[in-house]
Amino acid sequence: MLPSLLFNLSTIHDFLTRALRQTGGTFLLKGPSFINADYVLTSDPTNINHIFNKNAANYDKGPDFKAIMEAVGDGVFNVDGESWKFQRRLLHSLLKSTEFEGVYTKN
Repeated sequence: MLPSLLFNLSTIHDFLTRALRQTGGTFLLKGPSFINADYVLTSDPTNINHIFNKNAANYDKGPDFKAIMEAVGDGVFNVDGESWKFQRRLLHSLLKSTEFEGVYTKN
């Protein structure tokens, strides 16, 4: 998998989109075995709902993810548990507000 990723690095988004389409929306991205970097990529709405809504507590981000995402602080992308639930509800209410929608529909 690594040679394919490196070969397609300049168009990585297109490459991953094609891979997701060819596999029905979910596939295992196998990294080099010596660094233990395997990732599940999904664009399947059912899987995303399962991970982010139904069973979020089962998918702890872990210390490696938090170290990578340290620059964004302790926001919704970087926390787990009750803090994540609170921030998700807050963000959801913001995105649903008419004031927020109005900002993007005026142009």
